[in-house]
Amino acid sequence: MRHLRSTVERLFVLSTREQADAEAVAAVLQPVMPVDSSPSEAMFATPDYRQARRRFEAQYLARKLRESSGNISRTTEAVGLARQHLQEKIKELGIVP
Repeated sequence: MRHLRSTVERLFVLSTREQADAEAVAAVLQPVMPVDSSPSEAMFATPDYRQARRRFEAQYLARKLRESSGNISRTTEAVGLARQHLQEKIKELGIVP
């Protein structure tokens, strides 16, 4: 239930329209970006600031997780986030550690 609520909230936050269409729903349900893609290409191809920021966060956190071999504790130290906040961001952004 929590995941569904989070997904619906993201849909409304990221939507630039009053009604969500199939494309908007698909974008929220899929992971933000592949980990191997270049941040500059993906971010500058995104027309919306909030979407670009989400893409950056996803790529940044995915890279930091890889650098720490998926260790959440080391990643929290590296990025300066509380463990619970990092775990929420990972889930929210669809990152697979």
